[in-house]
Order: sequence, then structure tokens, then C-alpha cells
Amino acid sequence: MTLRQQATWFALALILFGVPLYLGLGRSDLENDEAIYSYAVNRALDTHEWLTPRGIYDDGPFLEKPPLKEWIVEAGITIGLPRDEAGLRFFDPLFGILAFGYLFGIGRRLSGAMCGAIAVGLLFTFRPLIFDHGLRSNNMEAAMLLTYCGGMYHFARWNEEARGARAHAWAFAGWFAFGFMTKFVAALFLPLVAAVAFVWQRDAWPRLRARAGEWVWPAVAACFVIAPWFVYEHRMFGAAFWAQIFGKQVFQRFTSYLDPNHLRPWWFYLDEIRRELSYGHREIVVGLGLIWLAACAWRGRPWTARLLLAWLVVPIAIISLFTSKLTHYEYPFLPPLALAGGWVSAVWIELAWAKTSHIQAVRLRAAARVAAVVALSLSLPLAVYARMLPRLMVNHAPLRAIRQCISKSNMPGTAWSYSSGSSAIEHEYYYYLDPTGEWKREGGRFETEVLRRVANPASQSPIVIWRRDLPGIQQRVEQGGSSEDRAYSTPELWRTLTGITLPGDVVLVLPGPYAPCAASAAKAGGSIFTMPAIAVRKP
Repeated sequence: MTLRQQATWFALALILFGVPLYLGLGRSDLENDEAIYSYAVNRALDTHEWLTPRGIYDDGPFLEKPPLKEWIVEAGITIGLPRDEAGLRFFDPLFGILAFGYLFGIGRRLSGAMCGAIAVGLLFTFRPLIFDHGLRSNNMEAAMLLTYCGGMYHFARWNEEARGARAHAWAFAGWFAFGFMTKFVAALFLPLVAAVAFVWQRDAWPRLRARAGEWVWPAVAACFVIAPWFVYEHRMFGAAFWAQIFGKQVFQRFTSYLDPNHLRPWWFYLDEIRRELSYGHREIVVGLGLIWLAACAWRGRPWTARLLLAWLVVPIAIISLFTSKLTHYEYPFLPPLALAGGWVSAVWIELAWAKTSHIQAVRLRAAARVAAVVALSLSLPLAVYARMLPRLMVNHAPLRAIRQCISKSNMPGTAWSYSSGSSAIEHEYYYYLDPTGEWKREGGRFETEVLRRVANPASQSPIVIWRRDLPGIQQRVEQGGSSEDRAYSTPELWRTLTGITLPGDVVLVLPGPYAPCAASAAKAGGSIFTMPAIAVRKP
């Protein structure tokens, strides 16, 4: 394939799968963890305190992970990016596009530009990667995907090419430092996978003795980049820093839990991958690709097949042993699946072209090749891609609309939240509705407090509450309860009470002067919620 043809495939992959990452980027509210990191960015911009991020609820030190991603976003806004959802998310699609570029490069080395382009398409159509904590959200996953795609590309070239090997060692170390300062635990699998793949070759030890010196200065430089922030936070907080970043965020998270909703069986990641591949029948091409990948890895030709198999198997096997599991933990380890599918697709096309080259009749040969392409397209996620594009442009920003409505109306804007049991209301509600409001997690006479904030004009405020808690409030009103309850149990009020239904089975109740904001939220993609009729018992 000529250089021009390769460039055409790369441009096609960039246009079809890279550019769409920016479509409608600011049309949706920040979601869950995005709110945590966006709060940290906004507070750093306001206070000019750059080294220690601030936590969303108590405005105290936020020491869960190094803050490189926050620094990058802060720098972007400082030099001119808008300070809104689109600006906060700007770098994530960029990291995704760069990761796609590296993925294309790995695929091109495996089996040509077609392999790379198909691999990028297969990875793009893994829907959670795009829509759930993925490449279009102000989180860490786009940066980690770039870390692994970049690191693996350069490590493969270092291992297989003598020319420019030192430069590739430096690039690998650079991506490791980038990943470690973004999400340090996830980055640790990068050198582990590289080491496993390196020793999985016949002349590994002689090569290691001969070339180990190429890694000394890159490793020193990576440590030099990584160490200062950890030293600074240790000097600031001492043992409390290590107890938080390692004791709680690593040991406790993966041996017990920080959130019981994160507890999953060991097969969780395998089932998630199976379920997603079955959507659009991608299991055919990816399944065949895995068989082909495993066969090539067994033979060791090319060695990159062993690198890809280790990249897929080793991290997923390890994280499957942890108690806490989330879908986005697996994102950096999905590219080998896409590359396997792209590889077997390219092999199929090459085989079809070779088998039909002897056909003398031009039309017959062309028809046979078209049939091969059509057969391949039936196993590729073209329909999935077509359904994903409109979803990128969906407008869903009800919380932002409510905040703007409250701000324009000069209402107090403080919100009260309650979540029963051990489940907490998501972070975005706090981010949008008011960081200075009264936020309660559980316990107490919450039903009475809800009644007071609904009916008492002096205390009315937006209320974030689980839908499952509404029957308890309704029962409290119907039974009359205490004298304080009865004072706030006005039938007319409860019949007209409105609000917004939000993702996660959450209801945002908007009493009194806040009620008109429900219409604004509905225009921004929210769903109007009306309280069920309550027959209040008169004392």
C-alpha cells in the first residue's frame, strides 16, 4: 500500500471517529466524577492554589490521585478555553484522538493501514468508552487510554527496531510519567505488561543485558517528573497523605470497598465486554480476531501479537481479583480487542483479493471482491456507529438550566439533599445546585425536613431525593405525624408540587418560587415530575 493510500485510511479514520468526539461536547451536564474534578479546576482558578486540589464537599485537600489532568485543564482555561462544560472537557476528546492515532499506528504495523482504521472504528463503537465516564468527559480515562496506546506503540518499536530505539524508550517513559501523574494505580500495568511481553521471546535475557542501559536515563527522568508532587504533599500532610492516597484509595478500594455499589463478581469485566460486543454482532469479528491473535502469539510471529495479548489478559486478570469494579477501569485494556478485530478483517480482505486475482473477467473479479467486502461489513458495527452519531448531539443539561434559572430570578438557590441507606446522591447535584447549601446524607427526621422545605415559605429550597424515598414522605403526610408535620401537610400544595426526574432515579423537587425552573429544565432535556396525589388526614 502506497504512502498516499495509508494517509487516506488515516484521514478517513480521523474524520469518522476522531472528529465526532467533539460533537455536542458541551450539551450535557457534568456527570458524577466529572463534577469532582471540575470543582477542583474551578477552585484552583479562583484561588490560584495549584498544587493541592480541593474536594467538592468540604473544600479541603483532595488527595485521591495526582492532579496532572486538572493542571492541564486549568492551563487550557487560563489561556483562553471557555470556563464551561465544553472547556472543561476539551482535552479529553483530544487525548482520545491522539490515542486513536497511536492505535492506527499499531494496526498499520500489524497488517497495514486498513487494519489500523478498522481497529479505530471498533474501539470507537464500544459505547461506554464514548458515553460513560469516557472520551468526552472531564475524567481520567481518555488520558489513560492515550497513556497505554502511546506507551505500547513506542515499546513495540523499541523492541523491534534498532534505529531510534533510545527515542522510543524516552517516549515510553514519558507516557508512563504522564499516566502515573494522572491515575497512578492504572499506570502501573504499563511497565508490567511491557515486561511480560519482553520476556516472552526466545532471546529476552541476552537482549536485556545488551540494551538495559537504554532505559537508565528515561527511568531517572520519569522519577524526576513524578516525585516532586508526592514529596510536596508528604511535607504538607505527612502520614495523612499516604493514608488517603494509598491506604484508602488503593488498599481499601480494592480489598473491601469505598462504595458498596462498586462490589462486583470476578467475571464482571468479561461479562461487560461480552455484553457490549454482542450489541451489533461485533463478537464475530472480534472473536475471530482473538483466535488469530492467540495463534500468532503462540508462534511469536509477529512478536507484537504477544504484546497485545499480554496487554489484554494481564491487567484484566488482575483487576478482576479486586472487590471494587467499575466499567471504566477496563478502558485502557480494550485496544487489543479492537486491534484483533482489525487484524483479522485486513487478513480477510487480503485473502479475498489474493484468491480472486486469477479471475480473468474484470466484472466477475470485481463482483467477488465486492461480495467479500459486504461479508466483512456485516460483522462490523456500522449500524452501531449510525445510532451513536445522533446521540452525540443530544441536549441534556437540566441541572445547568435550573442553576441559570435560579441565578436570573435572584432566588437564594440553596439545596437540601437526602439519601437513604448507604447510597449517596451523585456529585453533579452538589456541583450545580449550590456548594454552600445544606447537604445531608442520611439519618434524622428527614421526612419532616422535606415537608418543612416544601411548605414553609421561609425555608423553601430545591430538594434532591431518591425516588424510592418518596413513599415514606407520602406515608408521613397521610398519617399526619407530629404537629410539625401537620403544619406543613397542605393538600393543595402537594397536589401542585413539581420537579424534575434525573438520571439515577433521582428527583429534584422544586417548591414555591423554584417551580417555574422545571420548565427551563424540561427544555434542556429534563423530564417533568409531578408528585402523586396525597390524601392528607386532617387532625
